[in-house]
Amino acid sequence: MVAVPVALGYGLQVGEILGHVEGEGLVDVGPGGGERGERRGGEAGGPISLVIMTPIVQALNGRGPLPAAGGAGLRVMASASLHGGELPGMVDQELADLIRPGLTPAQARVLTVASCPGVTDVLISASSAPHWRQAADAVAQPSLTTAKLREITGVLASPRPGHRTAHVRPPRPRRRGPGRPGGAGRGVLGVGRAHPGCPGPNRKLWDGALDAQHAFGDLDGHRPALLAVHDSVDDGTAYRAELSMRVDQPVLSHDPILQQDLQLPDAWWTGLAATLERVAAVSTDRAAVRQQYMERAIPEFVGIPALAISCWTTAHADGHWANLTSPLRLLDWEGWGRAPEGYDAATLYAYTLLQPDTVAHVRAVFPVLGSPAGLAAEATMCAQLLQTVARGDNLALADPLRAWSEELRRRFVTASAI
Repeated sequence: MVAVPVALGYGLQVGEILGHVEGEGLVDVGPGGGERGERRGGEAGGPISLVIMTPIVQALNGRGPLPAAGGAGLRVMASASLHGGELPGMVDQELADLIRPGLTPAQARVLTVASCPGVTDVLISASSAPHWRQAADAVAQPSLTTAKLREITGVLASPRPGHRTAHVRPPRPRRRGPGRPGGAGRGVLGVGRAHPGCPGPNRKLWDGALDAQHAFGDLDGHRPALLAVHDSVDDGTAYRAELSMRVDQPVLSHDPILQQDLQLPDAWWTGLAATLERVAAVSTDRAAVRQQYMERAIPEFVGIPALAISCWTTAHADGHWANLTSPLRLLDWEGWGRAPEGYDAATLYAYTLLQPDTVAHVRAVFPVLGSPAGLAAEATMCAQLLQTVARGDNLALADPLRAWSEELRRRFVTASAI
């Protein structure tokens, strides 16, 4: 028995693969059909990826390379990386709930790969013990039905040529600072690539920068202006090029979690508060946070009922320290939209929890924190990050987040008694 690499998804036929088999070994065959790497007995590099939808759709109809591989006596090993690759950007919590309610997006991705017709083995990549347990739990789930797989591929499959929609978040444009190569000129070009699907919850990520330009402009210089956008579709893959004003200032932290206290001038804090107030006042139908998520996540991770939202405002929704510069620029606008009042303040507060002096400054600048009006936003952000901790991410914040959740529970009890 030998394994079949992802080259099947790029047009390589089973017969060609068999031509590379020598004895008990298999040459690692790349997407172009050429050999790469070393010959390893009984193994094949190059994972089967759910991003390459064509062989999976064919397999659901009993056609294509996956059934052919099984008919030739080959084992098909699918690689299901829990948090890496392109697929994480295509499956958010809403799509995970469609796949199987109760699973995280990462688990839903693993289960979908494991359920593909013709797949005999799943190779799991996990960076920590919690990730491994999640992956193992997902693989142990009953396989998805053919009907459910058809529904999923209907969401993720490529559109007709020229259909400009996508589910994958474009890569962050590269920011060049003073003295770095390419520092001259007026803009930075970012190119996004996606395997498009029908419009859905992640469409907002693809159009976020363009929508933000229409809604906010450059926010008096506090948001890098989007200068031009060009879209094209080639062979079922959508591409977008975005030309933005260059930001010369480095970000305040290379990690979203602030690793050291910052000494920022009062004018910087005043400018940030004023900019977020302007953002909050803009009307939009884009959603950064959904009530359905709050109703599920807040009870599970914070231990209080989801609160009724009396005031929804517009939020940047990704305002951590790796998206801020001094002088003030607020970067990365892909995910902006409606959220509970105070959501941006709660985001910045959460990513500052390791630095007591700066976190005190955040509380002072944003009085909504600690108030009844901000309770829903704080509970939402706390739940979101505790959920990542449960997956093995942001572990440095685990204890501060638990302490925050205890504070939120006390405040909820107090507010309920009034």
